[in-house]
Amino acid sequence: MTTEAMTKEELLGNCPKCGKSWDGGPIPENMREHYSPPYRWSLVIDLEDPKVYDGVSWWKCPHCGATFDRFKKIKN
Repeated sequence: MTTEAMTKEELLGNCPKCGKSWDGGPIPENMREHYSPPYRWSLVIDLEDPKVYDGVSWWKCPHCGATFDRFKKIKN
């Protein structure tokens, strides 16, 4: 694994473990001013541990429960 952070596009892809989609569909046009392209929701669950980092440290798949380090690229 590399030390590059996961991209927004990776969070809209599929879980590397179970293969199910993390794409939650389009963000309504009237709410897009608060978001950036590609204007889609992600189903990924944010996990935080303030003892490790002040912010999201891991992502969790809502389908299978697998967790992934936010700061490492996922290899499929």
